[in-house]
Amino acid sequence: IQEEGRYGFRIVVHSRDGLTGQGPSSGDDADMWVLVDTQSPLTRITSVPYGRGREAGRLVINYSVSDKFLTLRPIALAYSPTPQGPWNSIGRGLRNEGRFVWKPTSDVPDQIFLRIEALDKAGNVGVHMLTQAIDVSGLVPRGTIHGVVPVGERSPREQ
Repeated sequence: IQEEGRYGFRIVVHSRDGLTGQGPSSGDDADMWVLVDTQSPLTRITSVPYGRGREAGRLVINYSVSDKFLTLRPIALAYSPTPQGPWNSIGRGLRNEGRFVWKPTSDVPDQIFLRIEALDKAGNVGVHMLTQAIDVSGLVPRGTIHGVVPVGERSPREQ
């Protein structure tokens, strides 16, 4: 085989006494298919903005994945407090839709690294990791009390 692709093969049986099964004709279905694919999917996290409007309080993970032979649900996303891991799953078996909206739970550290993996039908895996941490602390609104103004009269315990 000279190049990558999906190749169909037809099995023709030859017996020891010289009998041969019928060979393939044009338009016949293959008896078996072989996928030749040595390339990993091209995988990249393109941006990770904070969500707005209905997506407020979430991270919008935008990504790009391309490969001729991707599986139906090829995407896995993960985070880690360090670039070396360990990696915690955000989602696996995700469709290749180019974006994923994620609401981090309270146990997620304030600074995280993100990783994406994409799987093709030949088992090749494309991986991309962000080299700079994402600050998720801004997803939760915070405020500071600058003063207290009493309303009405004070109760006897407050005096």
